[in-house]
Amino acid sequence: MAEQAGVSTATVSRALNGGGYVSPELHSAVTRAAQELGYTSNAVAAALRSSRSGALGIIVPEIVHSNVSQLVQEVEGFLTPKGVHLILSCSRSDADKEGRAIRSMIARRVDGLIILPAPCSFSRSLMATLGASLPCVELRQASTNWNIEWISGAGEPKAAMLPLVNHLSGQLCPAARVGMR
Repeated sequence: MAEQAGVSTATVSRALNGGGYVSPELHSAVTRAAQELGYTSNAVAAALRSSRSGALGIIVPEIVHSNVSQLVQEVEGFLTPKGVHLILSCSRSDADKEGRAIRSMIARRVDGLIILPAPCSFSRSLMATLGASLPCVELRQASTNWNIEWISGAGEPKAAMLPLVNHLSGQLCPAARVGMR
């Protein structure tokens, strides 16, 4: 790509990753070369470099209920403008499947997790065991209203989830009880 654009590899890197100044004409040359060569960025490499996946996981028991689909839409609508992708998993109200989904989300290095636990779920202890530093929000539904039961994690990652929690509590459950640990 550098050869086609007539620039150094460092200039290509700065132009594509925003890591420093690149003149508008060189930026244009790099962008044009990238398009001509069919270049797409490697999200996995970027995640390794930044220690952030740019993805948030959500595990729900069912997706057919309108209240759950509303929740997923609210979360996705909040995250998309911030450049964060949502990874959805359905546990089908099975605690074992939920546990596998949690492990899968952690293995995929999601930046945070929202879970609507299955009945008789052990998600809290599993989350504590598998990733105490992963910001997690647990939602439980009480009739037609949502309760935000707990947020785990520590420091900056936990703080990063708070705007989403505030958004959800404002949109889905204005009278919600938010408990943090």
